[in-house]
Amino acid sequence: MIITRRLAGRLKSVFRQALHLPTRGMMPTVELVAGPRGLRVRCGLGTAAAEFWLDGEQPEETAYIPFELLADVEGRHEVPVEVRQHDGRVTATWHDGSIPQMVQHGSPVVMAKDWPPMPEEFVENPPRLIRALADASATTDRESLRYALGCVQLRGDRGSVIATDGRQLLVEDGFTFPWEGELLLPANRVFGNKRLCFDDDAVRIGQSDEWLTLRVGPWSFWWQAEKEGRFPDVHAQIGRPEMAAASFDIPACDRKFLIDNLPRLPGDGMLNDPVTVDLNGAVAIRSRAPGQPTATELILSRASRHGEPVRVNTNRRYLGRAVKLGFDRVHVFTPRLPVLACDEHRKYVWALLDPDSALKPSPDAVRVESGLAAAG
Repeated sequence: MIITRRLAGRLKSVFRQALHLPTRGMMPTVELVAGPRGLRVRCGLGTAAAEFWLDGEQPEETAYIPFELLADVEGRHEVPVEVRQHDGRVTATWHDGSIPQMVQHGSPVVMAKDWPPMPEEFVENPPRLIRALADASATTDRESLRYALGCVQLRGDRGSVIATDGRQLLVEDGFTFPWEGELLLPANRVFGNKRLCFDDDAVRIGQSDEWLTLRVGPWSFWWQAEKEGRFPDVHAQIGRPEMAAASFDIPACDRKFLIDNLPRLPGDGMLNDPVTVDLNGAVAIRSRAPGQPTATELILSRASRHGEPVRVNTNRRYLGRAVKLGFDRVHVFTPRLPVLACDEHRKYVWALLDPDSALKPSPDAVRVESGLAAAG
């Protein structure tokens, strides 16, 4: 049966993330089933499984290979690799330029086990569901003991993807799930894997028993839902935009300015990475490192402010993340209540820091204006 060196690298990367495989230790067996309709490559371990479908007729054959073989043959190019299993050995052969290459492993021990069930029903969702799951997984806290904050909550009644680590909260609506109530999916970095190459493929999702199945492009994934964990009721933490004391809009050019310069402000690395957001005339982001006599300000010259003057103290990581997520409007309620960034489908909320530590404006502050920075 034939795979390519580039595909071997994709399979290794995606299987490793989807199954939460360790970097060392015992690795699972990979199954390859070839036939007239194509090649199926799949790998499973405990509470997760993944499968890749490669179109194209191949001789009818089944082989079991050690996971390490994928790393042995992976490469950047679509160089064909022939994989054969015979006489208790697995052999892979290919050419590196004009030079033939070969690796061999002993045939792995195959433990009989049931593959996760395929749901009877799938519902189709827009491609943005994958990005929503990636963003939500990046909002979780796997170390939490009190709540299931290492999971992403999928609400069938609301069509929502929800995640929180107790300090930030991300909600994205507009999806369709074939179950009622909630389902807790352990966070997974595979959704952000660039080797998946999902492009504009629709996402099909289904449920069978305790298993969630997701199919997109040539990939199928199975994850066992978390049954014991308890997810917090987060909706009480989401303010209503019309109740905000002040709001500010950040155009794309100022968002890029913030992404480039927010980490460079003094005080990066301090406890909670504090910056002051001052909405009083201009939109200013202000910080000062310990021992510095003056503060440094980023002036968002193209941003617009609405509502009352307000000054808040926030962790710059969350402000920066809101900008990187593409939010262009932020709502502030009081200096103590969580801040809200939102758009048509998404809501991002984060907790503020002690307002008494916010930095007041100073005439001798070092000011960097976004318009002048762009012009320079």
